Amino acid sequence: MTVRVRAAARKDLPALGRLYARIYAGMKTSERWTVPTATSLLEHWFGAQQDLFAVAEDRNRLVGAFVTAVKPWWDGNHLEGGELFVDPVYQRQGVGRLLVREVFSRAVQKHGATVFEAVTFRTPFHRAWYASLGIQENQDLLWVSGSVPAALKKLARQ
Repeated sequence: MTVRVRAAARKDLPALGRLYARIYAGMKTSERWTVPTATSLLEHWFGAQQDLFAVAEDRNRLVGAFVTAVKPWWDGNHLEGGELFVDPVYQRQGVGRLLVREVFSRAVQKHGATVFEAVTFRTPFHRAWYASLGIQENQDLLWVSGSVPAALKKLARQ
């Protein structure tokens, strides 16, 4: 395995969309990504924060990516959200660490980033992986999610 990390390019997005959809198809999650929806998501991230979007490739084959975005906050610039995904064949071999190290380094150098915040899966693997980087669950925050049309209907009745 000879994985190298580099900046993402717009031409990478279709292949990354296919990889993202394939990874999610093999996961036990309620999220159902298709190639078009995954590609659209990655195009969004590319447009939002291209300088913090890195890919991993092995012999010219894309095997993973990480992207996040800078958000000014009361205590400095935070990295908020993003997507980290690695081809299952390459998982648990340090590819995710290479990607995160590259993007975090860029974020600190270019944006003075101080904190990373993201939503992830509640699996033992995800918790342990982030904990190994010193990133812990935030006990003060609650992740909420819901239907915007349903909320609008409720707001109209109030």
